Amino acid sequence: MIDAPANGRPDVRRLVATAYSRQQIASAICESFVEAFHVRGDLTPAEREWLRTWLGRAVPRLTEQTLDALAAQLGAALGSAPANLLGSLDERRRRASFGVE
Repeated sequence: MIDAPANGRPDVRRLVATAYSRQQIASAICESFVEAFHVRGDLTPAEREWLRTWLGRAVPRLTEQTLDALAAQLGAALGSAPANLLGSLDERRRRASFGVE
């Protein structure tokens, strides 16, 4: 069941901040960097090491900021969602956890 604290709203951050979503967002951030700066295999070893270090620091922080923004936007949107939407999402989630489509 989608847990709701005393205020009746679900903990959206907990719902969206899964290991899978973190991996997908981190991958998208890395791909965006590579695409934006046309980073390919032509970097020197020093450039690769600097880039690896920078991404290692920046990507986790950017991933968490993205999850925070996503949770805030989704939480605000759920405030005006139809009453049965959360129940419907809860049922889909429960069925998926048992492998029922």
